[in-house]
Amino acid sequence: MSSPIVKQPGDPVMQFSVFLPSKLGTLMRLVKLLEGAHVQVLGMSLHDSTDATVVRVVVSDPDIVEQLFYERGIPFSSLEMIAVELADGAAGLGRCLSALLEGEVNLLFSYPLMNRPGLGTVIVMHVEDTPFGINVLQRNGYKVLFQGDLTR
Repeated sequence: MSSPIVKQPGDPVMQFSVFLPSKLGTLMRLVKLLEGAHVQVLGMSLHDSTDATVVRVVVSDPDIVEQLFYERGIPFSSLEMIAVELADGAAGLGRCLSALLEGEVNLLFSYPLMNRPGLGTVIVMHVEDTPFGINVLQRNGYKVLFQGDLTR
């Protein structure tokens, strides 16, 4: 007998990937651009090489960011992420990964979000099949967060 699918209560958490030159101040200018549009960076991951950096960001208002990037001609890509609260903080990471493994969910990459009042430790992850990954986590008792849960 298969387990029921848990319904998603909101919009997915979106991540933007932006390609920046590896030069002094480029990340600060990106963050200031977002702050100028009243958007907060909730989480960030950098992947650099000698000449360039790919900045992955989760933000408080993806719609504004997408419009801003289009208007400014900033090349970007976006994709859905799963945000999951680890009730036991960092100590709960192993159990979360075990739940994904037992559910045969392939985790492609992950990083933490910045702490904020009212939420415990939250990580975002990109998996091969987002709806299935959400279902596996929820069936294992994890609180999956959606964009509305993260917007400040």
